[in-house]
Amino acid sequence: MTEAKTKSDQTSLSLDLQINNSDLSSLVGPLDSNLAQLENFLNVEISRRGASFGIKGTQANCCKAIQALTDLAAIAERKSDELTAEDIQLYLVGQNAPAEELAAEEPVPELRTNRKGLQGRTPMQRTYIRNILSHDGRHRQDLLSRCGRCQCI
Repeated sequence: MTEAKTKSDQTSLSLDLQINNSDLSSLVGPLDSNLAQLENFLNVEISRRGASFGIKGTQANCCKAIQALTDLAAIAERKSDELTAEDIQLYLVGQNAPAEELAAEEPVPELRTNRKGLQGRTPMQRTYIRNILSHDGRHRQDLLSRCGRCQCI
């Protein structure tokens, strides 16, 4: 990562990722759509040549963009299929939670279903699941029946 100052409070940072081509294409998305989504959310400009990224914006936003690109590259390496716009959006929403909420948060609750590892991805989903698990059967049935996909227990 290198840094160069531009006009007023604008900063220009660069990032070189060590990532293979298929994971890189998953990270940036078709026609760089995932990068455009990051640019809009973080209010930065991202340019790319291969696995080298240039980021322009305020210092704080550039650091957030570098962290997001690094995290999403790691997710792209672990994931068997392409990163979708929904994956990017869920990552950004999860990272946008207030720091005190993240620090005070209990371990992520996991639903017991046939599918392993089913858990809330956003802070609101985790709160919802925690509320379902903490209420007695009558309230649990009421909470689950509000969701269109769930059936009563």
